[in-house]
Amino acid sequence: MELRQNQKYALSFVIAIILLLISFCWQNSNFSYGDEQKIMEQSSLLRHYLFKNKQSDNSNSYLFINVAHDLELISQEDGLGNEVITDRGKLAQFFRILQQNPSAHNIVLSDIFLQGSSPNDSSLQASIDGLDRLVFPTHFDELGNIEKTVIDVPLGLADYSKATSGFFKFKINQSDSLKTIPQVLYESIEGKKLETNSILWPINNLIIDHQIRPFDFEHSDQFAKVDLSELLVLPEELVLDEFVKDKILLIGNFESDVHETIAGVSPGTLILLNVYLSLKDSNDLIKPLWLIFMRLMLSVFSYFLLFRTKKSIEKRRIRWIGPLLASATFFTMLSMLSHILFNQPIQILLLTLLCNALVFVMQLYENKWRPKHLLDWAKNKRDHFLKPIQS
Repeated sequence: MELRQNQKYALSFVIAIILLLISFCWQNSNFSYGDEQKIMEQSSLLRHYLFKNKQSDNSNSYLFINVAHDLELISQEDGLGNEVITDRGKLAQFFRILQQNPSAHNIVLSDIFLQGSSPNDSSLQASIDGLDRLVFPTHFDELGNIEKTVIDVPLGLADYSKATSGFFKFKINQSDSLKTIPQVLYESIEGKKLETNSILWPINNLIIDHQIRPFDFEHSDQFAKVDLSELLVLPEELVLDEFVKDKILLIGNFESDVHETIAGVSPGTLILLNVYLSLKDSNDLIKPLWLIFMRLMLSVFSYFLLFRTKKSIEKRRIRWIGPLLASATFFTMLSMLSHILFNQPIQILLLTLLCNALVFVMQLYENKWRPKHLLDWAKNKRDHFLKPIQS
């Protein structure tokens, strides 16, 4: 039985809504398909070059302080050997400088996990007391509990979800009892609360927009970078007036604390900054323009895929290779375009398989197939692929 034209339009619209809901559920889940990483890498690169000047005006807002060469040796907690940690004595020296003018800096992200006891812990604790706008990282342990640090400092969660290979999403709201570091940065710098549970903030698993790419960070001179030990030999007044004043201070190991991302190998501290910048640009919001764009594209594609002219199609002949290739190509291009324009890629494999299942069902319906016809078709395919080779 042939569907009327208005029924075809209505069905295409309903299918588009279903595909859109599936895409949204994937975006808001922890799961990522690693086999689509290459596509995300290319669209992320195109997005960066189209909007590459987006953060150039704010590059002087940051001071990156590297602690890769400022290390100390402590005994492991089990007593079996030693481990290398960041030199907490030098950290204490730097924070004592900040104590002289606590309002000079904007905020300090000290991306150093404070575990393992050091002789300098009491000095570091004293240098941190009284400092505002400061955050250190912590993580979940194997049992899902938030790990405690050896020093009483303001904490933020820094755990992230990972695709097959590479950093792709960051879960903004991870615990009811402790905010994530990007949340802390956003609320402190922007001066407003981030409502992650509101209907206006529906994407909790944020796809990161790497506005500061690792290559640019490493090779560009537009970002102020300095080793902690080099900073400590300067006069304290110079440090406060020329380096710290009104800056977002980012302290971390920019050489060994690195992670795979769709933008390349990136320092963990830089990743956390990029998550904050994504929040600042409202990339965790479902944009109305994106909804209109996706609904239009999916409705049109659904209509032409399911209800294209079939005058040349032989009766009761199931076609699946053509629709499969068409769906894969369309969703790949749509995902790249959605990523470039809205920083919201879509799930390619799942939508492709779903659309082809719908095509299969529609062909059965339009050709008035019965179970016997389907069984005969399957047998013919079996005989075709398993027929003996003639010598």
